[in-house]
Amino acid sequence: MKTKNTQLAHRLGEILAKLNLGSRLEVAMLAEEFNVTERTIIRDLKERLVFLDWEEQGPKYYSLSKSSLGQLYPEDVDRFAHFASIQNLFPKLDREFFQQKLTQSVCVKGYNYEDISHKKGDFDLIKAAIESQKLICFSYYKNQSKSHKSYRVAPYILINRSGIWYLMADDQGQIKTFCFSRIEGLSVQNEHFTLDQAILEDIKNIDSVYYGNQIKAVTVLVKGDVAIYFKRRKLLPNQSIIEEKLNGDLVVMSEHVSAQEILALVRYWIPNVKILSPEGLQAELEEMLRLYLLSTE
Repeated sequence: MKTKNTQLAHRLGEILAKLNLGSRLEVAMLAEEFNVTERTIIRDLKERLVFLDWEEQGPKYYSLSKSSLGQLYPEDVDRFAHFASIQNLFPKLDREFFQQKLTQSVCVKGYNYEDISHKKGDFDLIKAAIESQKLICFSYYKNQSKSHKSYRVAPYILINRSGIWYLMADDQGQIKTFCFSRIEGLSVQNEHFTLDQAILEDIKNIDSVYYGNQIKAVTVLVKGDVAIYFKRRKLLPNQSIIEEKLNGDLVVMSEHVSAQEILALVRYWIPNVKILSPEGLQAELEEMLRLYLLSTE
């Protein structure tokens, strides 16, 4: 018979594994799955797993921040779950020490995050504007150039993708993505806006920094030399492995992704990743590379 702590560790491990895969967990469904009360599940999430980097933290739904997804390996899940199941046996200072060490070990395996400490003021202003649903104005510099464009937008969410912070905002009825580090001259307006909750939910549920005008599905061939990285972690938006070939190559699908984003990601993995479909996208990538090589001659 399993001990109480063993059962707890198993439940926490299952919950952690779901969160790590990007699942948006519902308290009632978890209570039914593990045959415990909703109060127990809430305690699991709010107390035992409090040290996780949350995107949503109740009361009905729980999910990890985008920047934390896929960073836990099976051994990490086991370690987190075991600690969370017995942490009440430790004094408070010991608990805080172990929590810090556990979360640090995960960060090491993640991406190299850009340093935005010098823009903390702007970051906090945008967060406050989102919470109070106020319009913001700023100048946006594209591609590190001196030229810029002024925007007056309704800020929806700040998200982290591959270590880079982005602002997604409504610009005259169109959702646009802005690289946070290129935002200058930020000011919060007194004018309020009405947030479209349905659009915000779509943004949260789509593993991409782009919204709208997305390709339904892109399939790519991943060479065996780098296949392990795509098996360990979802490196493409909404990634799923649809075939593993005998030679170790993978056929991977990325769903609901913009052409701009998938081209940038595949370009990073050249020559080990090639676009199979939709037709013409690989040719577009090759043309971009050809023009780049010509410009460097």
